[in-house]
This record gives sequence, C-alpha cells and structure tokens, in this order.
Amino acid sequence: MDQIYSRAAAVVAWLGEASEDSDIAMEALDQCSKFRGYYPKNSQIEKFSPAQVTALNQLFKRGYWNRGWIIQEVAHGGGRSFIVCGKKWVAWECIDWCRIEQERESELLDGTGVGDFAVREYSEEILAASLARAMIMDGACQPYFAQLLHLSRGRQATAPVDKVFGILGLASRDIQEAIIPDYNKPLREVLVEATTEVIL
Repeated sequence: MDQIYSRAAAVVAWLGEASEDSDIAMEALDQCSKFRGYYPKNSQIEKFSPAQVTALNQLFKRGYWNRGWIIQEVAHGGGRSFIVCGKKWVAWECIDWCRIEQERESELLDGTGVGDFAVREYSEEILAASLARAMIMDGACQPYFAQLLHLSRGRQATAPVDKVFGILGLASRDIQEAIIPDYNKPLREVLVEATTEVIL
C-alpha cells in the first residue's frame, strides 16, 4: 500500500457529505494556511472564532480520523494529499498548520492548558497522522516500529491484523521483510511477530 500512496498523482480523503457547519470548518482549515509555522510570541494573528471552533470540533469527530490506514495514507501522500468534505476541499498541509497553531497557543499560555478557542477534538489520531507525515516527508528520521504500533492500537480496522499490516509501509525495510502480510494468519500470531520485532 505504501507504493500505491507514494506513487499516486493525488491522495484524496473523503470525510463525507457536508453538514450544517462543515463548510465553516473547512474554511477555518483553509485559514490555517496563513500560519505556515511558528510566529514570534508578540505577533498578532487571526484566531478561530467560537463558531469555527465548534465546527472544527464536529469535523474532527468524523469517523475518517480514526481509520487504521490514515497514518500511512497521508504520510506517503506527501504534498499531494487533500481533504474533501461536501463541496469543499483543502490541502492536508492545512491540518499540519492547524496543529502547529494549536501548539503555539499552548506555548503562549505557558503550558497552563488550551485556550478558549482551542480545538479540543484535535485528538491523538489526527496528531499522529500529522506527525508521521512530517517525519516521512522530511526524511530526517523514521518512526520506531513501537511508536507506529502505539499509534495504530486504538484505531478502527475491519480486520484487526490491519493494526499491524496498516503501518508496515512506514516501518524499516528489515521489519517489512520480517512481517509479511498474510490475512490467513491468526491475530495472535501476527501480534507475536510484531512484538518480537519490537523486542529485537
């Protein structure tokens, strides 16, 4: 699957049909494209409005974000990854910039917690996909297999073995050669193989 995603002309994530406030959320994400990284602590930037925060919280509750394949999908999609909801679309980079801005707001509060306009549903699932994508695109480091297993543990998968198979494309070549996807294998056997690779 990693070859499919990495060679695709574009990777499109379909979040579903538009809802009452999904357009507001998508426009708020597009607004994040202005951030493009960390700003000086005294800079003035446009904050999310309460309506945008509510809409983003609802958007980030959609089932797509908890899918098992999302990490590999967006990591290998690189700069060709897009998110579509209803008739609105944004580049995945907007999710990354939204994450950066949320981190920045927490820094401005000196670690006391999220601000009034923070997106509380910006959960571990979305953070994991964003960070894994950043690591793969930068090429600076490769996620440890144990980290990948931890990220996939709580995700949804039609076949439970995909919690392992679904992240192999992000693992080292040695691990990809050691764990061969075989849907006839019992889940226990697949988990033992994965655990063995973590220990070794």
